[in-house]
Amino acid sequence: MGFSAAVEDEPVRAPILPPTTSDPAALVRHLEAHEPVKLALARDFPLVVQKLEQTSRGIKKMMEEEEGKETLHKGLGWLHYRTFARIFNC
Repeated sequence: MGFSAAVEDEPVRAPILPPTTSDPAALVRHLEAHEPVKLALARDFPLVVQKLEQTSRGIKKMMEEEEGKETLHKGLGWLHYRTFARIFNC
């Protein structure tokens, strides 16, 4: 009894279809039961967008500073901003 035999013995599960309703409560219940990671990401999205906008404003302020006042925070701020932007394909 090898690996292939163990895989063949497992029952095939039918895909879980989303509810056909547009009721937000029913959709949230469906996500809670079947897609908790997607639900968590959806709940965090407004916070991430706010943080991205805040970081963008900070980058603009840093770029407006006089030459010679460049410090480590400019590079780290830009890296922070680009990390957020890359995660969300901005």
